[in-house]
Amino acid sequence: MKNLNVFEIATSGWNEENFQLMTNLTEEQIRSVIQPMVDKEREDDIVLGNDEYVQALQDRYKNKIVVMFDGFELIQF
Repeated sequence: MKNLNVFEIATSGWNEENFQLMTNLTEEQIRSVIQPMVDKEREDDIVLGNDEYVQALQDRYKNKIVVMFDGFELIQF
Protein backbone atom coordinates (compact mmCIF):
# COMPACT_ATOMS: atom_id res chain seq x y z
CA MET A 1 0.00 0.00 0.00
CA LYS A 2 1.17 3.51 -0.69
CA ASN A 3 2.35 5.79 2.10
CA LEU A 4 -0.67 7.10 3.91
CA ASN A 5 -0.97 10.02 6.28
CA VAL A 6 -3.68 10.81 8.78
CA PHE A 7 -4.60 14.46 9.15
CA GLU A 8 -7.09 16.06 11.50
CA ILE A 9 -9.01 18.73 9.61
CA ALA A 10 -10.43 21.74 11.46
CA THR A 11 -12.55 24.07 9.33
CA SER A 12 -14.18 25.96 12.18
CA GLY A 13 -13.56 26.91 15.79
CA TRP A 14 -15.66 23.97 17.00
CA ASN A 15 -13.56 20.90 17.85
CA GLU A 16 -16.57 18.61 17.54
CA GLU A 17 -16.75 19.50 13.84
CA ASN A 18 -13.19 18.30 13.18
CA PHE A 19 -12.67 15.16 11.14
CA GLN A 20 -9.74 12.96 10.21
CA LEU A 21 -8.55 12.01 6.75
CA MET A 22 -6.49 9.00 5.84
CA THR A 23 -4.94 9.85 2.52
CA ASN A 24 -1.92 9.81 0.29
CA LEU A 25 -2.46 13.51 -0.43
CA THR A 26 -0.01 16.07 0.90
CA GLU A 27 -0.96 18.85 3.26
CA GLU A 28 -0.53 21.30 0.38
CA GLN A 29 -2.95 19.35 -1.83
CA ILE A 30 -5.53 19.27 0.95
CA ARG A 31 -5.13 22.98 1.65
CA SER A 32 -5.46 23.86 -2.06
CA VAL A 33 -8.96 22.39 -2.09
CA ILE A 34 -10.29 23.05 1.41
CA GLN A 35 -8.97 26.59 2.03
CA PRO A 36 -10.98 28.19 -0.80
CA MET A 37 -14.07 26.37 0.43
CA VAL A 38 -13.55 27.62 3.99
CA ASP A 39 -12.97 31.17 2.69
CA LYS A 40 -16.18 31.05 0.63
CA GLU A 41 -18.09 29.62 3.58
CA ARG A 42 -16.98 32.52 5.79
CA GLU A 43 -17.50 35.22 3.14
CA ASP A 44 -20.97 34.08 2.08
CA ASP A 45 -22.11 32.95 5.55
CA ILE A 46 -22.93 29.44 4.34
CA VAL A 47 -22.37 26.11 6.06
CA LEU A 48 -20.61 23.19 4.40
CA GLY A 49 -20.55 19.71 5.85
CA ASN A 50 -17.45 17.62 6.29
CA ASP A 51 -18.69 15.26 3.61
CA GLU A 52 -18.67 18.17 1.13
CA TYR A 53 -15.00 18.88 1.86
CA VAL A 54 -14.13 15.21 1.42
CA GLN A 55 -16.15 14.96 -1.78
CA ALA A 56 -14.31 17.98 -3.21
CA LEU A 57 -10.97 16.29 -2.47
CA GLN A 58 -12.14 13.04 -4.04
CA ASP A 59 -13.40 14.89 -7.12
CA ARG A 60 -10.16 16.84 -7.55
CA TYR A 61 -7.83 13.90 -6.90
CA LYS A 62 -9.68 10.96 -8.42
CA ASN A 63 -6.67 8.63 -8.39
CA LYS A 64 -5.73 9.29 -4.76
CA ILE A 65 -6.90 7.70 -1.53
CA VAL A 66 -9.17 9.94 0.55
CA VAL A 67 -11.03 8.32 3.45
CA MET A 68 -12.85 10.33 6.14
CA PHE A 69 -13.07 9.33 9.78
CA ASP A 70 -15.17 11.01 12.42
CA GLY A 71 -13.33 9.77 15.48
CA PHE A 72 -11.48 6.52 15.97
CA GLU A 73 -12.46 3.32 17.68
CA LEU A 74 -10.40 2.58 20.78
CA ILE A 75 -8.93 -0.91 21.16
CA GLN A 76 -8.00 -1.23 24.78
CA PHE A 77 -5.79 -3.93 26.32
